[in-house]
Parts: sequence; structure tokens; C-alpha cells
Amino acid sequence: MKIYKIAKSHKIVSFDFDETIFLLEFDEKLGEYKFDFNDRHLGKINQDIIKIMRDHISKGDQVICVTSRSAIWKENVEYEIKKNNVPIDLSEIYFTNGQLKAETLKALGVSIHYDDDPEEISAAISVGIEGIQV
Repeated sequence: MKIYKIAKSHKIVSFDFDETIFLLEFDEKLGEYKFDFNDRHLGKINQDIIKIMRDHISKGDQVICVTSRSAIWKENVEYEIKKNNVPIDLSEIYFTNGQLKAETLKALGVSIHYDDDPEEISAAISVGIEGIQV
């Protein structure tokens, strides 16, 4: 009798940054997002998303961040990821510079993408990626 090892299915799972991983504080009176003096957005980490990330990691999935922010925000995004112990390697943060994420997600081999933007979800689905709106 020959014994075969069953391969565990590992996926690349991506998460948007703004309003998915990081919940921005909005100033209702000014109608804009709040900033501090270091030009950092003010807000907090979405702990529900962190739980989902950890669940994917426990299943052997690779967790990355794909944001439509411009790369000029790299330091700020990395700062929040590092400061809040978000389980993403800083080398696994990708910036689309205002473009829809679908082609980047496809090029990276992403299977599942979490995002708050319905347009991003539709674009991901159109290229065969499971999109989950948060």
C-alpha cells in the first residue's frame, strides 16, 4: 500500500488598508479625515479584520496588504502596520497608486481579497478573485 501525503491548500489572501485594516477618523464638521501633526491619518486598527487575518494565517494562508494609496504613503502605512502588530510582513504591502487593485491582485496570485469598496470587489471578481466586502 502506497501512502500519499495530502497537500494543504495555501492561498494568498489580501486586505485593503483604509477602512478595512485601518479605520480612519472622520471629522463630520470639516467633512474630511483627521490628521495629526506628522501627516499621519488618525484612526484605529479594525480588530475584526485582525481576527480574520489570524484565522487565515492559522490555516497556512499568506496574508498581504494591497492598497490603492500612492506609494508616497508607504511610511505611514508601514508605521500603522508595525505599531499595531498587524500580522503582515512590511515587504508584503503593495500600492496601486489610485488604480483599481484587480490586476495587481491577479499578478500576485491572490485568491481572496477583503475590501470596503464595492467597485474593488467587483473588479476582483471580474478577474476570478473571490471578493469579500467588509
